[in-house]
Amino acid sequence: MNNLQEIFPYMNPLLVAAFEGNCDRVSQLISDGYDAFCIDENGLTAIHFAIIGNHSNVVEFLSLVAPGLNSIADFDDNTPLHYIAYRGYAHMVKYIIIKIPADEYNNEETCNTINQQTLNLSNLKNNKDQTALDLASSPEFKSEIIRCEKMLNMSLQC
Repeated sequence: MNNLQEIFPYMNPLLVAAFEGNCDRVSQLISDGYDAFCIDENGLTAIHFAIIGNHSNVVEFLSLVAPGLNSIADFDDNTPLHYIAYRGYAHMVKYIIIKIPADEYNNEETCNTINQQTLNLSNLKNNKDQTALDLASSPEFKSEIIRCEKMLNMSLQC
């Protein structure tokens, strides 16, 4: 078996491309009409799969082209930030806790809502009553969350 698509032939190609870190393929599939917000049978999105595969380039891309994807939780209420915390990928925090600029989204009210949801990500609890900070094992990760939240909070309005 060479890739995830061979192991799970009925899996959504976008989720497979995200897991494999193929950013060009992810971009092409979204351009071809695949829903960036699609989920698998466990509620995992493409951004979850990119995190599991440790592909920060895909996480960054999806955060920019699909605002709000960073706050979608799986069926256990784990957000992408929970996945990043659990794996200790401090380098990915900046792609999840980001400010969506109004000119990129063309709707200030929706933009402000997404930014407020993003600011609240580190406080969201999964079904085991754990926040991403609870799952974080390293001080580096916790510091990065706090730094990104401060940056977002300073410029919360679009």
